[in-house]
Amino acid sequence: MTRDQGPDEDGHQEITRQQAASARIGNYLLLRRLGRGGFSTVYLARHLILQSRPPVALKRLFTPLDSPEIRARFIEEARLLEELHHPHILPLVDAGIDEEGFPYLVTLYAAGGSLRDRLRRASGRPLPLEEALAIVAQVGKALHYAHERGVIHRDLKPENVLFTDHGEALLADFGIAFLLGSRSLEQASVSGTPAYMAPEQFRGQVSRQSDVYALACLAYELTTGHRVFEDHDALVLMYRHTQEEPQPPRVYNPHLPAPIEAAILRGLAKERTDRYADVPSFVRALHAFRPFGGPGQDLGETGLMAGLDDETGAGPAEDDADCESPLWDTAGARTPDLQTRLAAADDGERLGRGSPGSDWRWPAASRPAEPPAERSRERWTPPGPSGYGPTLQPPASGAGRGTPERQTGPALVSSAVQASGPGIIELARLSRPSPRPTDRPASQEGAQTRALAALDAGTTGLPASPRRTPLAWLTGWGRRGLGKLALISLAILLAALLLMSGLPLSRGLLLSARVQIVPATHTLQRTYTLSARVGAQADPARLLVPARLLSTPPQSQSRQVSASGHASTPGTRAQGVLTFYNGKFIPQAVPKGTTITASNGVKVSIDADISIPAGNPPNFGQISVSAHAVDSGSAGNIKALAINQFCCTSDQTITVKNLQPFTGGQDPQSYTFVQQSDIDNAASALTPALVQSARAAFASLKSASEESVGDPQCAPQVSSDHRAGDRAASVTVSVTVACSGLVYDRNSVTTLVTALLNADVARSYGGGYRPTQPIQTQISAARAGDQSAVLTVQASGTWRYQFSASQLNALKQLIAGRDPEQARTILRRQPGVADVTLSLALGQSTLPTDPTRITITASP
Repeated sequence: MTRDQGPDEDGHQEITRQQAASARIGNYLLLRRLGRGGFSTVYLARHLILQSRPPVALKRLFTPLDSPEIRARFIEEARLLEELHHPHILPLVDAGIDEEGFPYLVTLYAAGGSLRDRLRRASGRPLPLEEALAIVAQVGKALHYAHERGVIHRDLKPENVLFTDHGEALLADFGIAFLLGSRSLEQASVSGTPAYMAPEQFRGQVSRQSDVYALACLAYELTTGHRVFEDHDALVLMYRHTQEEPQPPRVYNPHLPAPIEAAILRGLAKERTDRYADVPSFVRALHAFRPFGGPGQDLGETGLMAGLDDETGAGPAEDDADCESPLWDTAGARTPDLQTRLAAADDGERLGRGSPGSDWRWPAASRPAEPPAERSRERWTPPGPSGYGPTLQPPASGAGRGTPERQTGPALVSSAVQASGPGIIELARLSRPSPRPTDRPASQEGAQTRALAALDAGTTGLPASPRRTPLAWLTGWGRRGLGKLALISLAILLAALLLMSGLPLSRGLLLSARVQIVPATHTLQRTYTLSARVGAQADPARLLVPARLLSTPPQSQSRQVSASGHASTPGTRAQGVLTFYNGKFIPQAVPKGTTITASNGVKVSIDADISIPAGNPPNFGQISVSAHAVDSGSAGNIKALAINQFCCTSDQTITVKNLQPFTGGQDPQSYTFVQQSDIDNAASALTPALVQSARAAFASLKSASEESVGDPQCAPQVSSDHRAGDRAASVTVSVTVACSGLVYDRNSVTTLVTALLNADVARSYGGGYRPTQPIQTQISAARAGDQSAVLTVQASGTWRYQFSASQLNALKQLIAGRDPEQARTILRRQPGVADVTLSLALGQSTLPTDPTRITITASP
């Protein structure tokens, strides 16, 4: 396979004809590169032999299959994916391993683009609601089909949702799917895109509910134009997905029906058990916002509502414990009876669950059920240009219907929506008759009706204490025969007491109560071992943070010092040549070492044995031989013919001369030389200032949030113009210092450790806890190699339970009308409550039945 070439004008990666012979994988000719991601490269390809086949998309994975076990696993997963035959799953048509050992998957080429393309064209605006729900339904049906066959997608995102030429959604990229029954499922490595990953997926745990979370992320983005969390840093996304609650979708799209928002937020619950049990339950909840008209034209065929039960064999009750029945009958688009559904919903609700939006008014509890004939005349109309809010139209003909009412929520939500924080634990009580509708505003009446309905669902708990108002006492005394004057006096006295005690007087005598909750606090300390590596990306699953290798420019200084070594050279002897002459007619010998004394007294010794040839008159026999002065020194440098005399025999037949002067004789001389200590001392004087300057330069290279792994390495480099032992009067020494070291980002470590601690707190004590102050960390770093380090982090903090306004309001309804001891018992059983302080106004023995008269706060 050839290397990728540069992109063309359309952004595609073209492969030239000259490269076509080698630009192939298996039996496929690569036409151009369609895209490149973190795990693979995708090419548009065509079969080399079967030319009539349409073009395909070939995905080449980056991970080589370098062991028999990995190859066997790839083959097993490829065979599993081959069995996924569904109208909304992009089919796998081929798979293999190329010559370099890299696996590849071949699917049909979807020419309709991806969901990401549609979102880009929307430019940050939500898609039309019918289109968004149709896409989610089609993708959901594909996911449910895969789940039933033991496959989890794990990387659901807009890039993996493709479209046919006819606009049908196709779910793609099952390349990282796992067998649902795998023993290693809970320990699986993190795979996926952080912007769409479920909280447990960051911990390496995946399940069907992980895909439900990703599908909820997809629905959030389609209906709002925004991602659940807009960050791009993997560590930040991990923290936000595991710890933070997303913005409600209607913050971005106010026209979105409240039940759809509630369904999406439940799909985004942090805990798997708080989400929908499976994909069908989630999709049904999304479609439940239209209780009068059934599925739209584009949802009737492709939505999960139109045949999913037949496919799975499970009824709605099996899909979701909180969803008792579907909100419409797809066969005839029939709407269940409103009051029947209201009763069923109220029986299953708890006060800790959320309620529909404030713009929807629930029917009064006393309102009779409407006849089916009346309801059948109501019809659903699609949203107008102003937004998505559906309008409930009056029947075409009929009296008494009044003005059309604008609806932005449903008449009924099929399943309760989890509020922020744990559910409320309820103590049941005996029911009381509701006040007359004229005694309070309609909104207050509706709230009280819902609270009483929820509390009356199981009346096996503590009975409410009887109470009598002060007016009831006055009336009783009047019946006992007290005179009119006595009654007036008592009334005046009672009014004075009430005024002095500060009790409010409006619309009669109103009761009040003040409740102070002390939230539970927990202190947690943990030690984590992280890895920091150069060039690595933040990887929460492997506890990996990025690191950088920094180096400073070299800094140099020089200094000249005198050489401290002293020595002297020994004297040398002069060298020369002596010529011997023989006056006899026979040869004569002179032995080596024969000493001859010059005219100035310098003694010279010959260096070899010689034999002087015989004389032949009128010529003498002669021979020359090297000689040296016996003593060293310049005195041996004799001039020519300083030796010109008879020698060696008593008959004076041998003559010796030095025809040339002797040279090289030298007297002993003193000199200085460079010692190693001269170089070391000069370097030691220069090094400290240079190292300090280099370390300051190293510190300037670090960002404010970066920390060094130990001290930077600042080894000085020393050079000199003379080496130790060289004869010189002085030496120049130069010192060069450059610092290098490994640094890591402290904020990344703190973010990761904070997320880990928060997750530990949630596992140990439940959700709803927040740190009271920033997490305290102590980091110990040690080098583990040239480009990696091990970080040991001791982290600790204190967490306090945070009560939301909706939780406090729910608690008000829970304790309304109870006596103080019952109220304290109920509140102390709630998650996150450490203690309760309760005070009543003068003369009260029970809490007000009206929750608005109860003030409940949580200690900061």
